[in-house]
Amino acid sequence: IDARGVGSIILKNRTGVLQTAQYEVYAPWIDSDVIEVKFDNIRFPGFFAWIIPIDSGKGKVGVGGRGINVVEALKYYLNSKGSRYNIVRKVYSPIWVMGPLESFLCGRKYLVVGDAAGQTKPTTAGGIFTCGMGGIHAGRATANAINTNDQELLKDYEREWFLEFNSEFKKMLLARRLLERLDNRGLDEVFASI
Repeated sequence: IDARGVGSIILKNRTGVLQTAQYEVYAPWIDSDVIEVKFDNIRFPGFFAWIIPIDSGKGKVGVGGRGINVVEALKYYLNSKGSRYNIVRKVYSPIWVMGPLESFLCGRKYLVVGDAAGQTKPTTAGGIFTCGMGGIHAGRATANAINTNDQELLKDYEREWFLEFNSEFKKMLLARRLLERLDNRGLDEVFASI
């Protein structure tokens, strides 16, 4: 079972990979009750910037985007919030946003699961639930195949995951395609209407 993460999927397709940077910071402008998401298709094309509070004055601040220098973009975003902040931890990570692979089965050799299978959400690249369920379905199908000596049961994994998530992922992929095509004025109009 290949559960190596985005590094595995990059070998198959780089177009769905975005770079991100996230810092854990202490800053007086972080409100413990407010999650901020900033869309800007010039500074963060194809993704967004975010502030996720951990506590009052402490949070995770990050950016992601297609073809950007995430270090410079995050520095700009942090400075736009205020000059007072202390960085505690830095994390740089590629994310996958193009939805699931067509198949999670690689012949009789192995299965892919989680980020390696593209089971992260196309809108946010979050995947705790969707990837976790992929692991559960893959584990169950693998155990059943081993116990019955029937490799055909491995197909249950793929079928169950797609049955559970395919409709939701198709909608998220459509939203991603629409948002990537909008300029900042279009983004403002969409969010104003919501």
